[in-house]
Amino acid sequence: MAYSCKEKALTLLEYSAHSAGRLAEKLRRFYPPETVDITIERLGELGDAAGWTLEEMMEFIDGNPDSTVFSADAGQLLEYSLVFNQSHFVDWEAHTCDFTSDEFIRLLEFCGRFSERKGTEGAEILDMMERSNTALLHEVELVRPEDIAMLAQILATEDISYVGFPTVDGRMGNLLEDCGGTCAISAKSKHKEQAWAFVELLLTGWENPPKSYSALVGTKGFPTELGTRERYFAKVTENPYSIGEDGEIYMQDGKPERHADHILSSRALQVFFYTPLPEETDLICTLLDSSTTDRGGRQISSIVAQEAASYFNGQKTAADVAALIQNRVSIYLEEQN
Repeated sequence: MAYSCKEKALTLLEYSAHSAGRLAEKLRRFYPPETVDITIERLGELGDAAGWTLEEMMEFIDGNPDSTVFSADAGQLLEYSLVFNQSHFVDWEAHTCDFTSDEFIRLLEFCGRFSERKGTEGAEILDMMERSNTALLHEVELVRPEDIAMLAQILATEDISYVGFPTVDGRMGNLLEDCGGTCAISAKSKHKEQAWAFVELLLTGWENPPKSYSALVGTKGFPTELGTRERYFAKVTENPYSIGEDGEIYMQDGKPERHADHILSSRALQVFFYTPLPEETDLICTLLDSSTTDRGGRQISSIVAQEAASYFNGQKTAADVAALIQNRVSIYLEEQN
């Protein structure tokens, strides 16, 4: 979630930022540019659904047996399913876990149905130009204001549901990511004002959106600071339609013709970098503001992925793998106690 520089409190370390930047109410890191990782549904069958549970996701996949539902292999689907559901099997306060439950074994078996599939690489919109996009569900990473319009072109539809990753309670599961690293101010710093001046420069230096093709493709992420984000999106949405010398907007098929500075082509597709519409940047703001960095522990995710591989390749049963995961994660949690 973005924050405002005006929320500067009594000390330079007491800023209101998104949850990943908090530790005992003391800010410990900033995300200069941020991106949002989300799941979308290609045909809009999920409508305006603002989130779903793991059970609802599995029901959706089961309800489309004749379709390629998700562009992932078994391991990717398991990782995807646990992004915001790890807490369903891990109690961090009690330092206990329950990976031998019927629910987790069922999830393993469900993901195992996709063990023969080769997963896709890369979640950026531009990565999708080089592959088939017939699946109903796609993990995508929004990194630039033009991505909403480009996604509609690549999937050949504007009926897209931005449903997010499945969560325990069905809330919107959008994952906020840093774009190129984070920065922090030490609580023991003797030069807090100078450190803040540097951080503030990183957070607010977004006044001029990229215009050249190379800069447009290479620039990723959205401003973290709210005021800067508002000014940045206002700037990138200026003059979204093609205008003639007489000042009239060109019309195409009864609709205003959108303005595009650049075109990107692949072997099978041509995509226009349209100037974003205000409603498109509004959607990005909604997704950013409903995002969180509170995903499960990476070490536990690594353990689950390592052990699950032996089930997906047919070496062990789901129950055996669940027991191995339970043992390793239990030891890890005890070590953290």
